Amino acid sequence: MSRRLRRGCEAVCGDGMCVGAEDCLACASDCECAPYCGDGTCDMPRENCFNCAGDCGPCGVACGDETCTPGREDCLSCPVDRGDCPAGCDDGTCGPGEDCMSCPADRDACAPACGDGTCDVGLDDRDSCPQDCGACPPACGDGTCNGAETCGSCKADCEALCTPCACKDGDPNFNNVCHWPPSTPGCPPTAPGGFCDPDGDGSFDDGDWQKGYFEYADKRS
Repeated sequence: MSRRLRRGCEAVCGDGMCVGAEDCLACASDCECAPYCGDGTCDMPRENCFNCAGDCGPCGVACGDETCTPGREDCLSCPVDRGDCPAGCDDGTCGPGEDCMSCPADRDACAPACGDGTCDVGLDDRDSCPQDCGACPPACGDGTCNGAETCGSCKADCEALCTPCACKDGDPNFNNVCHWPPSTPGCPPTAPGGFCDPDGDGSFDDGDWQKGYFEYADKRS
C-alpha cells in the first residue's frame, strides 16, 4: 500500500492512510512493510528455512543436505554429511589391533579363536582351550595326580605317592610294609624313626601297622 498524506489531520491507525508517525510496525493496516526476516511471514523465494528459520521454521534433518546435525546424524548414519568414520571399535570391522576380547562389538567380524569367549565346535575343546570350554574334570590317566586320586585309586597318575617299599610275591601272609625287617634297603618306613619304627628300637611294636597295611595294598593294586 502506498503512503498517502493528509494535511491538518491527526494520524489515526486504521483510516487507510499511512501518515505521521505510523509505519508498518506501528500500524500494519495502513502501512505496508517490505518483506523482512522476522515479520512472521515466510516470503519465498527470498526467505527459506536456512536464511530465516524464524519465519519459515527450522529445516528438516536430511542426509545429504551438507550439514551434519549434531545428535541426529553421525558417520555411520550419514557419511555423506559427516564423512567416513575413523577406524575404531564398533565400526563393524575387526580392524588392526582389535580382537574379540578388546572389542566384542566387532567380534562377529573376527575369526573364531581360542580366547574369544566361545567354545567353537570343531575348533576348541576342554583340552585345547579351557578358557573358552571349561577345564576338564580330574580323571585317572590325565597325567596329573589331582582331585581324590591316590596311589591306590590311580597308580598311573599318582605312582609318586606309592610307598617305595617293594612288594613280596608268593607269600599271601605278607600284606604290610612293616612286614619287612628293620632298616630294609629302599624301604624308609622300616628305618629308625620311620612309621614302622618310630622310637628306633627295631621292634616295630609301636609302628603304624594300619598305615603300613594300606600303603602296601595301594602298591599292589
